[in-house]
Amino acid sequence: MGKHTKTWNAIHQSPTLRNIKWDDIERMLIHLEFKIEEGAGSAIVVRFEEVRYTFDRPHPRKEAYQYQVKDVRDLLREAGVKPP
Repeated sequence: MGKHTKTWNAIHQSPTLRNIKWDDIERMLIHLEFKIEEGAGSAIVVRFEEVRYTFDRPHPRKEAYQYQVKDVRDLLREAGVKPP
């Protein structure tokens, strides 16, 4: 199983995990052909076709907060993306 598949599976765990590294999430999104644009400070805009979400990278932690994992899950579902 590849790293992106492991990240995908971790994002879709229930209950929502607290130990998923944000960098792993971003790398998986890029692999799935999402576009990531830098914003002000820690903000990023993630796009896939017409779907657009804004996130703040977690700071000072490296792991995504639970609400961020849920938002990424919503983003993937709304974009209709299949697992890697």
